[in-house]
Amino acid sequence: MVSINILDNADEFRIEIVGHFSGGVVDDVRYTWTAVVVENLARRITVDITQMDGYDLDGCGLLREMDRHGTRIAAGSALSLVFLHEISGPERLRPALVRKAPGAPQVMPFRRPRPAASGE
Repeated sequence: MVSINILDNADEFRIEIVGHFSGGVVDDVRYTWTAVVVENLARRITVDITQMDGYDLDGCGLLREMDRHGTRIAAGSALSLVFLHEISGPERLRPALVRKAPGAPQVMPFRRPRPAASGE
């Protein structure tokens, strides 16, 4: 479950993401953010991820795009600071905290066989 809170003030436009940032909500936020960027009249644009508890690949991509564009990303919890590091750091093939990509098969970790006990 995710909720998006919009705070539209004279000096700041703030988007607060609460919950798991994924699916159609990402498209809604992209539309809203793009409209604000186009009409921006020298006010700060902030995305607050303090209460976000995860995201999918599309959510990560949008947050990266926002960060690269100069949107301020606010993070006020330990988990959101990890997300901020992933978003603003060097690009990887996928976010580190995403358990699996949608539709991707589960891959079991490789385990090295134990050597046989020598009783000779």
